Amino acid sequence: MKISGTYFAIFAAALIGASIVFSAEATKQMNPVAFAFVTLLLSVVFLVPLSFVIREKLKLKEILGKNSRNTFASIFLRTVFGNIFLYLGFSLTSAVKAVFLLGFEPAFVVIASVIFLKEKLSSKQIILIIILIIGAFLLSTNGRLDIFSTAQLGDLFVVIAVFLFACSYIPAQDVVKKTNSTTLAIFSNLVGGLILIPVAFTIFNVQSLNLNSSVIPLIFANTILFSVFALFCFYTALKTTKKWIVSSLLQLAPIPGAIIAYIWLGDTLNFVQLVGAGIILVSSYLIAREH
Repeated sequence: MKISGTYFAIFAAALIGASIVFSAEATKQMNPVAFAFVTLLLSVVFLVPLSFVIREKLKLKEILGKNSRNTFASIFLRTVFGNIFLYLGFSLTSAVKAVFLLGFEPAFVVIASVIFLKEKLSSKQIILIIILIIGAFLLSTNGRLDIFSTAQLGDLFVVIAVFLFACSYIPAQDVVKKTNSTTLAIFSNLVGGLILIPVAFTIFNVQSLNLNSSVIPLIFANTILFSVFALFCFYTALKTTKKWIVSSLLQLAPIPGAIIAYIWLGDTLNFVQLVGAGIILVSSYLIAREH
């Protein structure tokens, strides 16, 4: 029985929501960029056998041929720069705030379509994006204008990462339609992980991986949930489903993320932040529906 792309998007959302909590905690215990390349390279160990289990042939020739430009655009947008900003942001802010900030993605998908595909932005979409920004401000700052802390910097990094992820939809969707999900995931994670190794040890001054007993389970949890199955489900959804639908369904991620963050870490939001989170979710859904 063939599973609809919308279901794969829902699966991806659930896995992403859970993985954010684990990665947010892990990046507070080891260098965020080191965490990124370790999980990316480790994921290849699981993705290769997955490709055999689901009988998807690795199409490396196709991905490096006519599709190479879009392949590397996706790698640098999502796997390299997107992951750098995402995990740096996770290391500075709370897991529960990070998971709600993913709500920017539908708006950014629309904006990316305007920039790269020359689609038009309606007045309603502009208003909804402004409302979305207000919601993010309330969530991040608790409504205060007089502070800009480390946590707010982390929130900003997460938002930048989400923008880069949204921009990667266009080249990734084109590649995955001409190849398959596991080929793009394996190649992206392998190449992206290898690129991030020298970046971590030079630009981000990583001295050691600091793989203590408490962080290793978090690495495996994030690798399996996010870099393997969530990424596979995401690319599979893009292959058959419009990018704005995939983006809107990913907004289900805060549900499992917030529950796990509360039960495991005790992370909560106050009333003003909850209002901001609600505004993000509602405006994100409306932006996706309008698009």
